[in-house]
Parts: sequence; structure tokens; C-alpha cells
Amino acid sequence: MPAQRRHRTTRADDDIRAERPSRHVEERPTPKLARLHPRPGGFAPFCAAKRVVFSGNEDLNLLPYGIKFLELLVVLQETGSFTSDEKKLFTRLSRVIHARSEQLPEDGRQGCDFQGREYIVTGRSKWTSPSSLTIERREYEDNVGVQIWFSFIPGFYFYHNPEGDYFGHYETVLETGEVQGRGIKLDTHQVRLYEYPPDLYASQSGSQAARF
Repeated sequence: MPAQRRHRTTRADDDIRAERPSRHVEERPTPKLARLHPRPGGFAPFCAAKRVVFSGNEDLNLLPYGIKFLELLVVLQETGSFTSDEKKLFTRLSRVIHARSEQLPEDGRQGCDFQGREYIVTGRSKWTSPSSLTIERREYEDNVGVQIWFSFIPGFYFYHNPEGDYFGHYETVLETGEVQGRGIKLDTHQVRLYEYPPDLYASQSGSQAARF
């Protein structure tokens, strides 16, 4: 069996641990996600997962990093912009998740994305509970790049494509109390410039975000 890879602490890891909200920035309301966080006296969806250790998750931080990153994707999807603090944290979390994906247990299975492009799963870990909690690193041939897939509970997941765009799904709680499922579709320019028309660049470049 191949030797298990060890997690290497990155500068971005250190930056996140040292991150403190700015005293001069007023926190704005953020979308309320359904079922992702436990309610008082209710079911905690990731209770067992918080104790699962594997390569790339030795400090048990990969799951909270992933949840926070999904929350930031939702903020950008719904508001169209980041505060300066959100932008910095988004960039750092992206670097950390990609760096840790390189340390995931080796896998080797093969698959195809929605464009029919073949990839190899070079790293994968599936938490024991909930059964949908999985992270994969998928590497394409011909120098296309890497795709990260992070799935939490049914209805909550994101993909980061090699082109730089994001897509995924989440459920939000409306003011009426109704739960509504919504898609994430963020192309590369929208992530960087926020106000860029959300699908124009993606549709022109053939990015996966254009299929929504």
C-alpha cells in the first residue's frame, strides 16, 4: 500500500487561524442556510464527522473550512459582492482547501464531468456520517487542470472547476420560514470582479457554469 501522505500546514492555514473580524467593518446580514447548522436542542448534522481524522484533515479543520467556504459562495451568489474581509477569507480558504486536497487518501477511480471530459480521482475521503459528506480531487489529462468537489449533506455541495468557475447547490430559509433550493453559478470573472454579468464570460468560454 502507498505510504499515507501527511498534511502540511500552509501559510494560508496560519492566516485563517489568525483571522479576526475587523473592528471597523460592520457585519452585514448573510443568507440563512437550512439544515447546515444545528438548531438549539436539534440534530447536529456533523456531530460524528467532527472526530474523523484522515490525511489532509489531521487537525479536523477541513470540514469547518469547507462549510465556511460554501457560505461565502452563497453570499457572493446572493449579494453579488464581497466585503474586503470576506474577499480575503475567500482567497485564503480556497488556497487551503486546494492544498489539503493534495494530501487526501489516494483513490484512482475514473469519471467524466458534465462536458464529457475524463478525469482521475487522485484524492478522496468520505466521512462516515453523514454518508453524503465527501471531498474529491479530480485531475484531468492534457493539462486541463483540477476540479474540487465538496459535498456536505443532500442539497449542499460545490464544485470548483479547472477554469476557475464555481457551481453548486444550497437551501436557504426565506423570511416566511419556507425552505428554498437554489443553485450556485459563479464564473471566473464574477468571482474576481463581482459585478461582471454572471453567465456571459462562462457561455463564451464553454465553462461548466454555462450549463445552468
